[in-house]
Amino acid sequence: MLKTLAAYLEGYKKYALLAPLFVILEVVCELILPRVMAKIVDVGIETGDVPYIVAMGAVMVVLAALVLINLSALRQERQLQKKQGGGA
Repeated sequence: MLKTLAAYLEGYKKYALLAPLFVILEVVCELILPRVMAKIVDVGIETGDVPYIVAMGAVMVVLAALVLINLSALRQERQLQKKQGGGA
């Protein structure tokens, strides 16, 4: 069964490895974002620590940017596959 699968993945090995890694990165970022927001509320707002709020806000922006870059990369890979005649 694995040999059959390997035959179908012959031209797409790079994509077969990168796609799950990108999905894992996206899920991790999406799971971290609510925790960062909770820290902002629990620590920053409660104590009135504006520099902490700004720093954690910057962390949230970076995480959101990683998700967007990740989604963009996946979309570009999929379009490239379509142009090369593979995948739906």
